[in-house]
Amino acid sequence: MPLPLEGRRVHRGRPRLPSGAMEQTLVWDIVAQDRDLTSLQTLVLQANTISGPIPDSIGRLRMLEILDMSSNKLNGTIPSSLGNLKNLNNLALQNNVISGHIPHSVGRLVMLDTLDMSNNRLTGTILSSFGHLKNLNYLGLQNNAICNKTTSFIISMLFLSWIT
Repeated sequence: MPLPLEGRRVHRGRPRLPSGAMEQTLVWDIVAQDRDLTSLQTLVLQANTISGPIPDSIGRLRMLEILDMSSNKLNGTIPSSLGNLKNLNNLALQNNVISGHIPHSVGRLVMLDTLDMSNNRLTGTILSSFGHLKNLNYLGLQNNAICNKTTSFIISMLFLSWIT
């Protein structure tokens, strides 16, 4: 279902949030609580200076295939509800200030082709549940405090082309 754009500015052919004019809570009210968005397949909020944590309600957008919230000022931890997005094939969270461990629920995103969480403040280890991500071609984790980047399950990822 198309997102109505009446009264919204469009930049280079896609909706763009006004810089500095929209509060974090308003963004998530629009995205996660609007019933018309539950069938949304692509959500690109890249480089919009959005700050604050990713809300748990992001898991309601179960039809998402592409979620790009890269190059913002997102902080806090990654919500475990992200694992509800079973159709997701591209998850881009790079270039934020997200901290904490990667939740085990990310291992349920078996359709993922690209997972980029680089340039954040993530800690811990790569989870064994990543071994379920058989379609993963790119895994970006550089510039975090994550250990064990070469664990045995990565070897079992037959289609993994890039790991950084």
